[in-house]
Amino acid sequence: MRFIKVPTNFLHLFPIRIDNMRVELIEDIKGDFYVSQKSFNWSDFYNKIEKDKSKFDKLTPLYEYVEKAKRVEITIKVTEEEI
Repeated sequence: MRFIKVPTNFLHLFPIRIDNMRVELIEDIKGDFYVSQKSFNWSDFYNKIEKDKSKFDKLTPLYEYVEKAKRVEITIKVTEEEI
């Protein structure tokens, strides 16, 4: 699975909830935060935020960033609760 690193200036946007879509951050073992490339369908995401001006203005910079961002593989941080 591939991931996209989320810069700190976008962290406050998460978790993102739009209709039936929910996107959450995933932390790697270094403490950096990512979203799964498959966590949302980008065309559906854009179509949904386009209908809501407040969400559109807030989330469009994230959308534009993710469209161009490098996809990477990460080692996901596992907490003791998840073991």
